[in-house]
Amino acid sequence: MKSTRKLLQPFFQSLKNIETSFDKVLYCEALGDYVKVHLTNKTFIITTTMKGILADLPSDQFMRTHKSYIINKTKFEYIEGNQIKIDKHMVSIGQSYREEVFRQLS
Repeated sequence: MKSTRKLLQPFFQSLKNIETSFDKVLYCEALGDYVKVHLTNKTFIITTTMKGILADLPSDQFMRTHKSYIINKTKFEYIEGNQIKIDKHMVSIGQSYREEVFRQLS
């Protein structure tokens, strides 16, 4: 089932209110006080924290896999060792998140 909800306005406030559906978000990556949002066709860097962005994303579709990564569960392809394949990217699984990642994605 594809999500048609739009990201909240404050989420992309610093990017001139660019809107996108949650389905286009592959994963989010922490960069200090910024978050790099990887979409299917673009990448944005926004001013927020991982905790803040996770609160704006639907919990049934997104999950934290590492202190530096949040993934879109509908985009995951497979798990290899301590990494998750999403599109052309390998995203790390943190040791403290491993059990929950396997529980939700298996």
